[in-house]
Amino acid sequence: MNQPLPTTKPPVLTRVQHPPLLPQNKLGRCLTRKTLHRRLPCLTWMRSYSSDCIPGDLLAGFTVGLMIIPQALAYGIVAGLTPNYGLYSAFCGCLVYFLLGSTMELNLGPTAIMALMTMQYSQGGPEYAVLLCFTSGVIELVAGIINLGFLINFATRAKVGAVRWPCVDRSSRAVGQRVLRQTIFFTSVGRNAVVVVVASLIAFMLDGDDQPFTLTGFVEPGIRPFALPPFSIEANNQTITFTDIMSDVGVGVVMIPFIAILDQIAVVSAFAKGRTFDATQEIIALGVATIAGSFFRSMPITGSLSRTAVNLSSGVRTPAGGLVTGVMVLLALTFLTPCFAFIPKATLAAVIICAVLHMVDYEVLLPLWRSKRIDLIPLSVTFVACLVWGLEWGILVGIGVNLSMLLYSIATPTVKVTTVLPNKQHGGYVLVTPSHGVSYPSTSHIRAAVRKAGLRQAGGSLPIVIDCTFIDMADYTSAKGIKGMIEDFQRRGQVLVFVGLKPRVMETISALHEGVTVCPCFEQLDEILADGQTEETLGALNGGERNVGGVVLSSMIATPTSDTSEAANPLLSTTTFHEHK
Repeated sequence: MNQPLPTTKPPVLTRVQHPPLLPQNKLGRCLTRKTLHRRLPCLTWMRSYSSDCIPGDLLAGFTVGLMIIPQALAYGIVAGLTPNYGLYSAFCGCLVYFLLGSTMELNLGPTAIMALMTMQYSQGGPEYAVLLCFTSGVIELVAGIINLGFLINFATRAKVGAVRWPCVDRSSRAVGQRVLRQTIFFTSVGRNAVVVVVASLIAFMLDGDDQPFTLTGFVEPGIRPFALPPFSIEANNQTITFTDIMSDVGVGVVMIPFIAILDQIAVVSAFAKGRTFDATQEIIALGVATIAGSFFRSMPITGSLSRTAVNLSSGVRTPAGGLVTGVMVLLALTFLTPCFAFIPKATLAAVIICAVLHMVDYEVLLPLWRSKRIDLIPLSVTFVACLVWGLEWGILVGIGVNLSMLLYSIATPTVKVTTVLPNKQHGGYVLVTPSHGVSYPSTSHIRAAVRKAGLRQAGGSLPIVIDCTFIDMADYTSAKGIKGMIEDFQRRGQVLVFVGLKPRVMETISALHEGVTVCPCFEQLDEILADGQTEETLGALNGGERNVGGVVLSSMIATPTSDTSEAANPLLSTTTFHEHK
């Protein structure tokens, strides 16, 4: 009997659910947990926050609050506004930096520099200052988003060694001594508030028709409601549009955020004390705080050096100290504004003088004179330009002078010329060592130095050996210059050898010229010079070579060491040195 064939069920196709692939683009990387903690530093330090941090943060926040309230009143007047605008600028930066700040000591708020620049560029009144605050914040935020944190390399390191604030000696065992030290400490850091209170009481008692002081006057109480900045202004039955306002402000739209960023980075780097910090995050925090402040009628803000120093000396533990400072400013706006009317303006002027007095860093002159006197040139130019031309233009002139000096050093590197005397292996040669890489500004200078060495030290006959230890890169223009230099030596029949030329530099040069004589290291230089192999490739010396544009690259090429001592290079045992600059 024929058995029926077993029937097989068709395979059931099931759809395998694969986990979604993580996005590989930049947007996907921005949504990672690591990036979230980097952009919201409060998520990191809040996890380790303990009760031990509370006393330090409360003390520091209260101390800085005593300092920032009279300063804010003074800065509001300096900016050409009413004193309440200084207070509007003092609380929002503290509250925002509590969430976005990565440096526990920094205090954001009004400063003398921002007040002066606001006065200069907001002649149209408080609406101009508030709108300038908004545009500055937008520019700062964009600068942070596109990672302009490299500006820290061009920011002058603020020197805080001269700022010596009395500290509390908590190790003292005597209760009386500890109380005395704490009393002296609070009196020193809270001297602004003490002076303002005493002067206000004197002015209040002398109030009348014969008031001897010029008083601050009425200060608007309360916190301004949340509102957008004024993008247009109604004045004299005319509407001043946003374009007209920006035209009146002029270059201040760019200059204020530029100076604010430099000031912020300089203060943060000054108090880093060896710690690493995210400069881009600091710029983002500054931009967000400035934008948020503009919704509460703030003027432009940045990091304060004096208040940051007090914050550090007061024993702050986390950015939560700024939260306490911000709350104190809000309480002052709510309850203390009637008392501010009796503050003499001379007292506020003294507060400003005390705030900026320590910024005169005269102690840096002697170390600069001893170490590198040429650095006194940009310092002097910046100082004079700031006095004569204006703060922002003086800083730009100083940066321009410093960059010019930097570019000059790049375009004219030091070229060391060493005459190596003959021995049993070779008949002598001239060793030329450029101090750094060959780029298009320095090509002509290095080519002229090599040509001069070939004619003067080598007499037009000795081989010229170029030590490429410090040459890590070469562009098209420098490769053309090297090509012309090689052709010059070939025309007069003089040997030119490149020692330790890195493969990527060799590929750039060989793309334009095929007759390049190279030597992988100084150990093989004697063999090349002795055997007359200067016009040959390295194939006869090393195995495993590959040809790139007519130049044989050996797989055994060794990167020369940066040590140019006699122990590292025995060929330099008997030499004479000539430096060309």
